[in-house]
Amino acid sequence: MESYNAFKKIKEIALQNKMAQRIFDFCGRFNVGIRASESLLDKIGANIQTGVRDSTVSPIGTIDIHEPQKYETIIRDKRYPYLTLKVNPSTGTTEYYRYNTFVRDIRVARNGDYEVNVNTEGDEAAGLICFRNFCNGHISLAHTPLVHASLVNLNGEGVLMSGDSRAGKTTLMIYLMQHLGSGLISEDNVYLEKDMKGLYFPKVPRVRFSTVRDSCLSPLLTNLQATEATQYWDVESIERVVAEGNLDVDGGLAISRRKIAEMCEVGTSEAIQIDRVIFPSYSEGRLSFEKVDQEEGFKTLERFGREKKKDLDSRDIGAEPISLKYFERRKIRFYRLKFGGLKSLVNGGFVL
Repeated sequence: MESYNAFKKIKEIALQNKMAQRIFDFCGRFNVGIRASESLLDKIGANIQTGVRDSTVSPIGTIDIHEPQKYETIIRDKRYPYLTLKVNPSTGTTEYYRYNTFVRDIRVARNGDYEVNVNTEGDEAAGLICFRNFCNGHISLAHTPLVHASLVNLNGEGVLMSGDSRAGKTTLMIYLMQHLGSGLISEDNVYLEKDMKGLYFPKVPRVRFSTVRDSCLSPLLTNLQATEATQYWDVESIERVVAEGNLDVDGGLAISRRKIAEMCEVGTSEAIQIDRVIFPSYSEGRLSFEKVDQEEGFKTLERFGREKKKDLDSRDIGAEPISLKYFERRKIRFYRLKFGGLKSLVNGGFVL
């Protein structure tokens, strides 16, 4: 009740400041309240599966995002790193800079709530970083490892695609969605429970330029506003890559999970039981798809564990070995797939 009264007070302040508040649910485990402008809440919500409409629901914590009257323009001064983090020792506040321009700061209050100040427009990462920290620190996920993988729902079966960065996980995911009608669960990271159920990871998906070009997402290359996401590359750099037609570079677009599903004409959901696991890798040769022994499959999957960050560093999540020794085996099938990009899957008529 105390938590609800505190959130009610925050709601009243939000209304006075012409701000909005929403409560978001994570897989039925817990609720988190976020307060910001309607436009920023919409961008954050485009990457969190479920919003709670019942205003009497009590959240476990809140994320309060303050936005300026005037946003800062990022100056591309290449004498400085693209992204720098600094921790203020006196306040414990984590400060983010892009080049040398202040982007945002995040402070964790004594009660575990988050106070955020943003300095650039549409900064959905500010809310998602905090939301993920609630997830990673929640008791219901304490023994739930994170794996480097994408996950879809293919006709009621969970298909997990796991591998290193640039192995083709997202490209294969887009193919399964666009050409086989798979529903989207998660891109790039998945929480894996002991019964082999996969839970989505709340983040903005990133799709390689070449995959965007060869898929139904291609209109986004010339309409970045429609991605419903803040780009992690400079807009000028993206426009130059597109103008030069150099779309095989190592980079891509940030696109909200809602927009990807909408353009692939499929649905989204928060979790599914995993029935198949594919280890993809890019190869210039012929399309190759082979079955892997289950014992080898589980050992391989263990190599792709990811760090469950509890700090506020938004940069790449590092590798972390995991053990799946006591995880349910069932009749999960494992495969190894080699392919040369989205076109090779299309031309090869790949099916599962």
